[in-house]
Amino acid sequence: MATSRKTFVVQVHEDGGAVLENVRTRECVWLSQLAEIAPQITGWLDEPERHPASGSASEPHCPGGTT
Repeated sequence: MATSRKTFVVQVHEDGGAVLENVRTRECVWLSQLAEIAPQITGWLDEPERHPASGSASEPHCPGGTT
């Protein structure tokens, strides 16, 4: 069985929130709690057709300069 890798970047902020980026789709979301990271990633993995490779950022500035 083939294994595929997915890459996600998390930028943690001092206030306890985080910006999570799906590197494949370049989609970014602001999460108010770190506990929201796993459910967000699970959602992306469960619905890959909802997030095309040319996706757009849901936040104006994505960490690392990808938007």
